[in-house]
Amino acid sequence: MSDRDYWREGGSPGFWTSYPATKGILIVLAGIHLAMAMVASADPAVYSAIFRFLALSPTDVIGRFRVWQVATYALLHAPGIGHLLWNCLGIFIFGRLVEQRIGTTRYLLFALGTVVAGGLGFLLLSAIQGTRMPMIGASGLDFGVLILAALWYPQMTVLVMFVLPVPLWALATVLGFIGVYSLFQQADGIAHAAHVAGGFYALVYWRYADRIGGIAAAFDRWREQQRWRRMQAERRAAEELRGRVDRILDKVNREGMAALTDEERRALKEASERLRR
Repeated sequence: MSDRDYWREGGSPGFWTSYPATKGILIVLAGIHLAMAMVASADPAVYSAIFRFLALSPTDVIGRFRVWQVATYALLHAPGIGHLLWNCLGIFIFGRLVEQRIGTTRYLLFALGTVVAGGLGFLLLSAIQGTRMPMIGASGLDFGVLILAALWYPQMTVLVMFVLPVPLWALATVLGFIGVYSLFQQADGIAHAAHVAGGFYALVYWRYADRIGGIAAAFDRWREQQRWRRMQAERRAAEELRGRVDRILDKVNREGMAALTDEERRALKEASERLRR
């Protein structure tokens, strides 16, 4: 497989030694799916309660203000392996390309954006059509990474159904057309609105990547500042503790251990525990 374009691009290392965000997303989706299957087998009532809490339901979002559902729906997939497998396959193939290009932090923000955009697109179409069926699945993210990868690497060849070689731009165009066309057809149980909205978010991201990248860079700087402040606070605390311990030890040398107060003994104990870490 190392001779394929999507492995050669940028000299990519192995999956298990890189792509932490893509790997984390796949592990989370698979882990939650397995946990939900176990819950469904042990207690169907609990499964139903969790499903209703996380799945995107127009009635719950509007009537009960369960706004978190515009993101949490992507954590759930239909029983069986097919729904999860196809979404994870797309994230595995195309998510790596996106993460490799924009980095882990920006990729996670992009992934969240596609999921929320997919959820909002589904809610909008549900309001227009007057439907109340819930939605689950990471299809918005799946379609988003496909579209963004196609915009950046249009000539890359992928194997459709692992057999037919097709340029990535052609695959994205066909699937995009099918998604838009299906919006106006009779409901088929597939959340085409989430696909289209996730793809549209990817298009906007591609068009305004510099501005969005600036937001992500600002977030990175803020996170680094917070980390630096924590380190400085820990250093100051350690220096204060060290100075206090020195004064206590001087007192021990002058007056002996019996002269120490309970507070001074606690300070020595705290310093001893820190040294053992």
